[in-house]
Amino acid sequence: MNKRSNKFKIAGIICEYNPFHNGHKYHIDKTREYADAVVCVMSGNIVQRGEFAVANKFNRAAAAVMGGADLVIELPAVFTARAADIFAFGAVSLLDSLNIIDLLSFGCECADIAPLSTVASFLSNESHEYSRELSENLKAGVTFAKARAAAISKILGINNDILSAPNNILAIEYLKWLKKLDSSIQPLPIKREFCGHNTNVPDGDYASAGYLRELLKTADAVDKFIPENALSHLRQSGGFPIPHDFFHDAIIAYLRAVPEEVLSQVCDCGEGLQRRIKAAAKSAESFEELIQAAKSKRYTFARINRIVLNAYLGIYETDYSVNYARVLAMNDIGKKLIKMIRSSSDLPVITNLAKSGFSSPELEIDIKIGDIYALAQGKNRQAGMDYRQFWRT
Repeated sequence: MNKRSNKFKIAGIICEYNPFHNGHKYHIDKTREYADAVVCVMSGNIVQRGEFAVANKFNRAAAAVMGGADLVIELPAVFTARAADIFAFGAVSLLDSLNIIDLLSFGCECADIAPLSTVASFLSNESHEYSRELSENLKAGVTFAKARAAAISKILGINNDILSAPNNILAIEYLKWLKKLDSSIQPLPIKREFCGHNTNVPDGDYASAGYLRELLKTADAVDKFIPENALSHLRQSGGFPIPHDFFHDAIIAYLRAVPEEVLSQVCDCGEGLQRRIKAAAKSAESFEELIQAAKSKRYTFARINRIVLNAYLGIYETDYSVNYARVLAMNDIGKKLIKMIRSSSDLPVITNLAKSGFSSPELEIDIKIGDIYALAQGKNRQAGMDYRQFWRT
C-alpha cells in the first residue's frame, strides 16, 4: 500500500492496551505513516483473555491518546471477553459503522497479507468440505482453534504456523469481517516487531503486555517499557495496577451459588460445559484450581476464563448489536473526528453519558461492569465511573 495521498485518511486500530506500552506506540507511529488520524476501538474494563484490565478503561484510553491516538472508542463488553470471531465482529462492525474509517491497521506475525486474505475469504463462505474436516478434528478432542487451523491447512495447503500465530488469528478474523460486512475499509497490516505476543522475555525497551502484567503482580518496574507520560498518568489515577486476583473469590462464590441452568445460558457455555465448571467451583480452593479443573484439551484456559467472567457479570448468549459509540478519550483532532462521525453516521456518539439520554442492554452491561470494577481500585471506588470520567487533552 502506498503511503498517504492528498486525501485526509483515517485509520482504525482494534486494541486492548492492557497496559499501553512502547510496542503499541510503535504500531500507532507506523500507522501514521499511512494515515492522518487514528481512531482506536478499545476493550473496556474487561479484556479478551477473560480478565479485568490492569487499569480502568478511561485511564488506558488516556494513555493511548498520550501515545499518539486521536480518538478512543469503547468496544462494548458483550464483544470483548469472547472468542476471536465475536471480538472481531464487534470491533470491525463498530469501526465500519462510523463511516469515516479508510484503513484498518493491525499487527501480524506474517509479513505477507496474501495467505491471511486467502483464509479470510475461505472462512467468509465456509464450504461443506471445511465443515466436515472441522467436525472430524473436534471429535478428536482438540481445541476449536487447533481443529480449525488443521482443517484450513489441509484444504488450502497453508502453513499451520501462519494459522496459529496469535496476531495472525485476529488478523484473519478482521479480514473476514471486512469481507462479510462488505466494508469499504482497506486493511493495513503492520508486521509485529520486537517481542512476540505474550513473550516472557523483553527486547530492549520493548516487552509484551503479558510480560508486563506478570511483572506488575510483584513489582512496578515497568518504566522503560511504557511511555513516560502514559505511565505517569496511569500511576496518578489510583487504579493501576488493580490486584489481578481481586475478584477471584467472588467469582467462585457466584459459581457455587448459581443454578446450572442459568450457567448454561452464559456466552460460549454449551456442550454440557456448565456441569464441568459447576463441579470445579465446588471443589476448588482457589481460582487457579477452578480453571485447571475445568479446562481440558478441548476447552482451553482462555475459554474457561471467559465463560466464568461472563457468568459473574451476567453476559448471556443472545444477539447483541453495535448500537452506540462511547468515547473514552480524545484530543483536538479527535473532537473534529466526532463531528465527522455525527455528520456521516446514524450511530449515536456518547461523550457525556449523563446528558446523552441513550440506553441499551449493551450499554447497561458496560455501566454495571464499571461499578463492579471500581471496587478493585485504590481510590475512586464508588459506583458511577461511567458518569464521572472522561479524558481530553
